[in-house]
Formats: sequence, structure tokens, C-alpha cells
Amino acid sequence: MTSIPKIAYVFAPAGAVTRRWRGFTTRTERAPRWKRDLYFRSLVAGNLPDAVASESRPTPNRYAFGGRPGAMCLLLFVLVLLLTGCGAQEALPTPTPLPGATATTTPPPSPTPTPTPLPPVPLTIHWPTLVTALEDARVSVDLPGLPARDPDAGLWVWVTDPQQHLVWTSYLEPEGEGTFVSSESFHLPMDAPAGEWHLNLRITSHVPVSGERSLAFRTESLPVWDLTGQVPAGVRLTVPQALALVQQEGDAVSGSRVWTYGDAAVELWWLPGPAEELTWDLALVALEATFPPGEAGSVAVSNAVATDWPWGAGFLVTESWPVGAAETQVVQAADHWLVLFRVRTASGSVPPLFEEILASFSLTEP
Repeated sequence: MTSIPKIAYVFAPAGAVTRRWRGFTTRTERAPRWKRDLYFRSLVAGNLPDAVASESRPTPNRYAFGGRPGAMCLLLFVLVLLLTGCGAQEALPTPTPLPGATATTTPPPSPTPTPTPLPPVPLTIHWPTLVTALEDARVSVDLPGLPARDPDAGLWVWVTDPQQHLVWTSYLEPEGEGTFVSSESFHLPMDAPAGEWHLNLRITSHVPVSGERSLAFRTESLPVWDLTGQVPAGVRLTVPQALALVQQEGDAVSGSRVWTYGDAAVELWWLPGPAEELTWDLALVALEATFPPGEAGSVAVSNAVATDWPWGAGFLVTESWPVGAAETQVVQAADHWLVLFRVRTASGSVPPLFEEILASFSLTEP
């Protein structure tokens, strides 16, 4: 009853049947040749039980995943994976360049050179610490190298009095070797207030300059001659004592005073005048009377301008002397007195101090 299946099993190809047995996954193996011969002889002899007893039991597959050895293998496999994942990462292989390709290395860009900044130009101002009305002051500034670095640089100076009032200003012109000099001289007025004055400098340039641009200075007052009782009453004239009195002649009726300083002179003359109004002819006679003896013909009188005074007429005259020039005021004073006031210079130009003295001349009621 079971012979056919058994025969089929015996002669079945190896590894043809897989089944479950006692909790194991089993694989039916083809019986070896000696077992098949024994099985066949027992079957021919009619001894079926011996043939059945000689049948090999199915052998559990050690490598099947359903068995315990398979579980152990699975556990080991997972453990290996974990250990491999926690280990050090293997370095990636360096790519091999293709044959024939040439590796080129681009050099990093070189930094742009930064020019070294030039140092600032040092500033030096030449200016006296004590200024008087006797000597005009001129500003001199040293800025070595500034004209070469900035040919368009501009410099200005100005002076303020102790009350911060603007008194004077001037432009500075280059004179070579980095030196700048004021185009005009500064004249301190004779009645300048005492206190601290300031000289200020302004520079317009893109070149940095280092140095003090403001200087403080003081002024020196000038005492003046007291002319009370020395000249006709009503004559007002301010003459500093620094001017030397070189001529003192006459009396209260007629006389003269002459002061000099350097190449300039201040002259004051007075004499009786005509009873009628002063004319140019009478003024010219009075002028010639004040010329030095023997020089009347060498002095040229021109540019006579009529002026008005409270007590009579007057003339402002320009004179050309053999050396220099002069400006003279001829005025008819009260009681018909004639007063002549002259400022003469050898250079031909009247210094600011003498212009100020000339402006101080006036006549009042005696």
C-alpha cells in the first residue's frame, strides 16, 4: 500500500522534497546507493517492514533559517553589521585622473599692493610774539614739500584783536622751497587795545598738515609827543615818541617841528596867513617857504586838490622831491593862520605808520 510512494521516494532525484518535521524545516535527501540496494532486496524478499525500517529519517537542515542553528547565524550576521557600522569609515579612494589629462593648478590671486601713506607736512609759522606799530609784521610759513604734493594748495591768514574782531587778512604766496609769505604786511594801529591778539592760518589742501595753526601775541603801546604849547592852539597831531625830533624852530607866531624815523619824516609848519580866503597861489607861496634853501626849484608840485575845513579852504598837494615824494596839507585855520603838515619818504611810498600819523592831523577851535 505504501510501496509506490516508497519506491518513488527511493528513486526520486536528490533534493526533490522539502517538508516540516518536529518543528524543523527538513529537506528530503536522495538515499545513498547502498541504502537503495538494501531497500530493493528487502522489498523483493517480501520483507516490507525491514525496508521501511531501513528508510533514513529526514535530516534537519542546519542552514535553514527556521532552525536554531539558523537563528544563531542570523544573530551573528546582525552583530557583524553593527560592529562594521560603528567602526572607522574607510577613506574614499583618490580618483585616478584620466589618461592624457594634465592636472593644472590655479595659483591664488596675488594681493593688490597698498601704497604706503606719506607722512603729513610739518607746519612752521614765523611770527613775532610782540608786535608794535613802529614795525609792520609779515607772516612767513614753512611747509616743506607741500608745493610738490599739492600745487593748488591755498593759504590765508587773519588777525583778531582781544575782542575777537577781525583786524587784518592776507593771502600767502609761495616763494620756493616750501615757503609761503603774506602778500601784505600787518600794521598794528597806534591805538591798538592791550591784551592777547591771535594770528590764524587756514590751509586748503588734500595733503595732511601737522602743526599749530593759531598763534597768540601781544602788542606794545607807543607813547606820543605832548605838543601842548609847542604848536598853535587847535592843532591836533599824534606823533609817537619813537620818532626823533630833529628840528624845532620858531615861536607861537611862526615855527616848525620835524620828526624822522627811518627814511621818513613828519613836518609841521605854521605862519600867519592872508585875511582873505586861501587861494591856490597863496598856498603855493606858503609851500615854497617850507622848502630847504636851494631846493625850491627841484621840488615839483602837482595834483593839488581843494579841501574844505571848518574855518576856511585847504589843499592836498602831492610833491616830487629829488629823493622820494611827499604829501602836504595846506589849511587855513582860525584867525587866518596857515598850517602846513607834510609827510615825506625817501622811497616814495608812505608807510602805514605815517599814513596813520597823517590821518591824525586835525584842527579844532582854539
